[in-house]
Amino acid sequence: MTEEDYKKTLKEYLGRYADARARKNQLEKRLWSIQEEMDTPIGGCGYKPTPHSRTNTISDKSASFMLRMADIEERILDEKNLEAKCMLEVMEIMDYLGKETLERRILECKYIDVERMEQIASREHMSRKSCYQYMNRGIQELIQFKKVRAILEKEYFTSQEKETAECIPAI
Repeated sequence: MTEEDYKKTLKEYLGRYADARARKNQLEKRLWSIQEEMDTPIGGCGYKPTPHSRTNTISDKSASFMLRMADIEERILDEKNLEAKCMLEVMEIMDYLGKETLERRILECKYIDVERMEQIASREHMSRKSCYQYMNRGIQELIQFKKVRAILEKEYFTSQEKETAECIPAI
């Protein structure tokens, strides 16, 4: 692996927590939307303008809603577990940096607190360019540790295997 591969893989590895968090939030919004849809009163759309139409037909929409909600709740639980796992992995990596270093603080804001660089720069009273420099310096420092490199190599080769498997057509 080249130095750039290590940096790219580390950024992707640290970004997995933000991805899991975003997926969980999206599923929670979807669940909330379905619950809102179920709570809305039934309108007059069940009536047909033709004579002798059946107006009180029973539909399976409520069962469908319940199944969709159960599926989404299960997926939310899976995402919460993945989110917790990813957060612990990110925090383990961050432990290699000094406790009170600016590099660690900026990396934690970026990858654990999932803040935009503008927010970080504003809080730290520095320019975005300076924040990016500290972030890159922290990433450079992290990839110097053998344990971090071992984690990244495993992650890199796992992702390479997945990409290769996706490119091979099924027979």
